Amino acid sequence: MTLSSYDFYCNCVKNLFDNIYLSPTQLRPMLQSYSQAQFFQLSQATNIYSTTRSKSELFVASRRSLSILSPRECSTSSLSTNVPTTRRACTFAEIALAGVPDDSEFISFDVSPKDRIFVLALRQVQPLPGTMIEGSFFSLQFYGASSSLSSNVLSWTRTAEDCQRIDLEYTPFCMKHIEVLFPDTNGRIENIFLISGNDGKLHVYRRHPQTLMFGEIDAVTVLPVEMRQTEGKTIVSMDIVYCDGYRWSAFGCQSGALIVTRVPSELLYVDVARKSLRSRTGSRSSVGRNGMHENEDEQDDQDDENDKEEIDEDEDEDEENDEENEDENNTNSNANNEPDVMNNEKSTPFYRDDGPNGVLVTHRQLDGPIPHLHLFVPNNANNSLHQPDQTVESICTIIKKEFNSPQSQSIEFNKSEKKSSSKIDLVVSGAVGYGAVYQDLDQYQLSNPILLPRSSSHDSVLCTHAVGHQIFLGTYGQELLVYRSLENNNTATKDKDGNEQSQNQEKEYVLDWQRTFAYPIYSINVGDFDGDGIDELVVTTLQGVHVLKPDVNKIAGNIAEMIDVMEEIELLKQKLSR
Repeated sequence: MTLSSYDFYCNCVKNLFDNIYLSPTQLRPMLQSYSQAQFFQLSQATNIYSTTRSKSELFVASRRSLSILSPRECSTSSLSTNVPTTRRACTFAEIALAGVPDDSEFISFDVSPKDRIFVLALRQVQPLPGTMIEGSFFSLQFYGASSSLSSNVLSWTRTAEDCQRIDLEYTPFCMKHIEVLFPDTNGRIENIFLISGNDGKLHVYRRHPQTLMFGEIDAVTVLPVEMRQTEGKTIVSMDIVYCDGYRWSAFGCQSGALIVTRVPSELLYVDVARKSLRSRTGSRSSVGRNGMHENEDEQDDQDDENDKEEIDEDEDEDEENDEENEDENNTNSNANNEPDVMNNEKSTPFYRDDGPNGVLVTHRQLDGPIPHLHLFVPNNANNSLHQPDQTVESICTIIKKEFNSPQSQSIEFNKSEKKSSSKIDLVVSGAVGYGAVYQDLDQYQLSNPILLPRSSSHDSVLCTHAVGHQIFLGTYGQELLVYRSLENNNTATKDKDGNEQSQNQEKEYVLDWQRTFAYPIYSINVGDFDGDGIDELVVTTLQGVHVLKPDVNKIAGNIAEMIDVMEEIELLKQKLSR
């Protein structure tokens, strides 16, 4: 079918407005106009694992206290009219936690907003039995575990009164919750908690549907591919997202190992009721009602053993290659004083299957620990019209020019054309001081890195965040670095037969602006935390929480510009219909 140039460009402009101009966190002038609106002092120091977002609330755990940043309404009155008005602001309130020993400190924290359950990892320093030497003891505190399944009406204060303690034999690091469907829950999806430890394992904790008490289950029954690849590695950061029928998982290790997996998942949760994928990266299995691994038959046992032998052989070869590459690249990186993120030879995929299973596993060895990483879909990855620096005036000029052009009165448009799948990018922070973006993991795996400019000039990069076209980095050197993406044009290359092949668009990131804080930055979050409909930028440092707001007047001005443009488009439409 054919569409007029007017309709075609109106659709493009509408899509551009919906994805850029209507989102304050994605508009460059608004980002440059952020100013601090509120500041909350922390009673004790925090760390990189102590901040978790739950919808419009932000949980911040310091060494011995837990607080919530949430919206509230403030009553004010105008001095000239004495008319009472209300404005939105954030409140920062501490929650009294039950069952926390006086000699303990918080290590990490996570919350499940659906079940209104949160978990704390604690460390206690006590004398070892029979000695005067002090040792560390670790435990998990689950709050809201024994409450009713319909506990979503309870306040967080009430939830903090319901505590279950589980002692640990390992040192806990990062936490994350995911949704899982077990075969014994009658179709009810529940949340489980993943916790990494210094024992080289990912531990999974599930709330029993009858006793409502948390207990550890076999992690292989839930995430077989991911558990196989991370076995024996100390994970210090992880992220899991769903996109286009796949579950993407990224793991950063204390040794500098970076692991990315892609597993087919038609649903936005893990369906344990189905059989696990049968491939070289994981054995096929079923899950019994007790949550344990049960083989189906003897033939499957033999096949699984053969698969395991093949995996072990490949892992041995992979480890040998990694050791050789690590020695060689350590020498090169020491000579150049640059972080090792650009060596593509260290990013060959360990296993890839684009057939029915569609499993992808790729490894990469980086310099130093990886304190934080973030999987995200780059905004308008397939929109060739998008340019970050386009203004309302330039868009209007394009529309008028195309509308008045005689040779552009009709444009062929195939509605049945299949939309390209979304790209998945990964931003990684390095403890040795760098920030890197790996673009289009599906096509390039980890072989297409971009070292973010000047990210290695401010000590360790401790946290990352990506929103729209922007990437945020927080450093131990007290600097907040904000980058924006530039879209490179497609370039055509020729294959061996002389046929032209178009390459996918790759983005380049430039430093847009930066800001200095008084303490190291441990967490960055973007969201509407005061309930006024405009996203705030919340930066958590060693000693406080900073709430930064964009300039409302600039937002109003941009909205007024958009209204004028849409009115002009409507006039063009009326002229066209005459």
